[in-house]
Amino acid sequence: MDSLTLRRMIDDAETAIRWATDEGSDWAEHEQVRAAVAMYVGQVGEIINHEIPLDEQAANPELFGELGGFRNRIYHHYYRDFRVDVLVATVGDELPGKVVRWKATLATLAAIEATESSRDA
Repeated sequence: MDSLTLRRMIDDAETAIRWATDEGSDWAEHEQVRAAVAMYVGQVGEIINHEIPLDEQAANPELFGELGGFRNRIYHHYYRDFRVDVLVATVGDELPGKVVRWKATLATLAAIEATESSRDA
């Protein structure tokens, strides 16, 4: 995993959280807001599914969880399996903690990259 990938995940997750929060506690009742928030949560899952190797996902469930699978339900229109309450819980409960972990991981990666860069200079 690289810093750019993490930054993209953080940006998309924070956008989903912000849009939901800005709309208020009933945000999921508004179809357009719900769709926009779901799209950004789906983007996080897209990044996880296509840019994070499966072995890395499996080794770090605290970083990735079920977001890749959630993306599949959103993007492939598996409406039988798509539950708004799960989206609400994901945005309200899961994503904020993931963002904190991703930012900590990003800081660690930045420190490693800085050390490697100064060593190469």
